[in-house]
Amino acid sequence: TQAGHWSTDEVTKLRHLVTRHGPSWDVVAKELNSKTKFQCLRKYYSLKRRDEFAEESKEFTSEHSIKLVSAISTTAANYIEDINWTSIQRKMPEISRERLKREFIGLVRLHMPFSNSYNLNDVTEVLMNVLTSSIKTPPEPSLSATSNQCVDLSE
Repeated sequence: TQAGHWSTDEVTKLRHLVTRHGPSWDVVAKELNSKTKFQCLRKYYSLKRRDEFAEESKEFTSEHSIKLVSAISTTAANYIEDINWTSIQRKMPEISRERLKREFIGLVRLHMPFSNSYNLNDVTEVLMNVLTSSIKTPPEPSLSATSNQCVDLSE
């Protein structure tokens, strides 16, 4: 169908072709063989916006934060500005580079708002300590010496 409606098969094939060929719209349209290059381009970016909106509405959990900080701590970067977000995103492919960067900067601003040190080793160490301590379960209450006393509650 050259004009208008996209079938489910066409959308699936479009995603596959763009993954394989990148934004080579002439090649994508030729292999899709049912839409023009401009239709392919418009549909792809429409789908991409929809996918990004759906991703943004998903919760970024504490487990995601720990995985993100852990991935960043293993990079060769010395400062936040030096982080290669593409390599970080490869470790968390379900989340966009832009979202990973926003979440990390948000963690830094939240937990280190007045810090003068943005050395990446310092930042990841502080964040990992904060994040891992926030998900630990509180210790069981200990029995104190006064807990052996009986209290009459019948009154």
